[in-house]
This record gives sequence, structure tokens and C-alpha cells, in this order.
Amino acid sequence: MDPYTISTESVHYTAFRDHYLGQPANGNKDVVYSITTDQIREFHNSHYVGRNIVVSGAGNVNHEALVNEVSARFGSLPASRISEVPNSEQPYFTPSLMYQRDD
Repeated sequence: MDPYTISTESVHYTAFRDHYLGQPANGNKDVVYSITTDQIREFHNSHYVGRNIVVSGAGNVNHEALVNEVSARFGSLPASRISEVPNSEQPYFTPSLMYQRDD
């Protein structure tokens, strides 16, 4: 890992230690390998909802055809979350100092 990444993750951990924002961006090896299929399905069901999806078209796009295609592909998704998403509260910044020494 490069020093910039290590420093950035350390600062985020120190500043937001009680929130997911302070956790490593890529997770750690033990956690990533322990993810189950049911957890992935639960994440998908909680987050892939109408309010979280944006569809855009650019260029010479037929508006009616785009609307029909989007309705066919995403029309069955629920509009909002069925259950509350864990750890979705506001992260609180914890002021702190961090020193790194590299001899």
C-alpha cells in the first residue's frame, strides 16, 4: 500500500471512529471473504430501489423508447427501502491529531 492510502485511511479512522466512514474503503481480507450470498441479496434488496437509481440518456435518444425500456427493466423495483439501513445515521467528526513517523 502506498503512504497516501495508509494516511488517508488512518485519518478517516481517527476522525470517524464510530461510523462506517472510518472503516477501510476496501474492507479487510477476513471480512471480504466472510460475506455470504444472503448478505449480498439483503444489500441488493435494501439499496437497489427506485429512489437510489438515476437513468440518463445522451445524444440522439428517442425519449419514448428510453422511458419504455427503463419501465420494462426497472418498473418492478420498489420505490423506497423496505427496512431501515443499518448505520445510516449522520457520522460525527472527532477532532484529533495524528502523527506518522517513517524512519
